[in-house]
Amino acid sequence: MDTRKKILYIADTTPFENSIARENLDFVMMLASFEVDVSIVFVDTGILQLLNTEHDKIQTRAFTPVLASFKHYDINDLYVLDTSLKQFKLTKNQLICSVKIITSNQFKDLMSQFDYIF
Repeated sequence: MDTRKKILYIADTTPFENSIARENLDFVMMLASFEVDVSIVFVDTGILQLLNTEHDKIQTRAFTPVLASFKHYDINDLYVLDTSLKQFKLTKNQLICSVKIITSNQFKDLMSQFDYIF
């Protein structure tokens, strides 16, 4: 039986206003390095972290290298709320990494599977 703790991180911060979104993803990777199962759900403006943007023009650190490094930390379960995609008129193909699209009901069910939610 796997006794590792399961953590769900809800990414709901825009990458454009400050460094909080990037620092939170760095924190999530640190947690994953301690033998913890980490999954991430991108919701609301947090979905914008998954877009390929020219970060040098908006003076933020790029998210692409961070997202690409998730596989090295065994962070494989990335989710996007379908309503967030619709809110920003985005498609799964516009995102820079592979995600599972979930409904609000699936999100509620998903949250019950974790020991901690941040």
